[in-house]
Amino acid sequence: MVDFLRFLSTLRIYPTLANYSFENLSRLIGCSTITFWKLFNIIPKYLTFLHMFFDSINDLNYFIYFNSNQLKSLGVGIQCQLNDIDIFCSLYNKYQWKRLIQFNLNLQD
Repeated sequence: MVDFLRFLSTLRIYPTLANYSFENLSRLIGCSTITFWKLFNIIPKYLTFLHMFFDSINDLNYFIYFNSNQLKSLGVGIQCQLNDIDIFCSLYNKYQWKRLIQFNLNLQD
């Protein structure tokens, strides 16, 4: 069982990772939710530390929805259109944030 996973580039060790359970993952640092979905077909539900580049607002919503109550540190990197910023911001209005949040937004016209 693994409780911490950090990946900053495309992993080439798929067979090795298949031997581990990531259901109880508590700390996740990643470069891409697309890469995460390719490696694991789960949404971690016990994250206390999440720093990830999210490839879509939907991915961001999935990860936050299941983990918002226990997250102590959240780092969000995302590229979105200016007209989608309201959708992005509405995700954060649903939750009572008491912990550290860091945003790295790449806004495009």
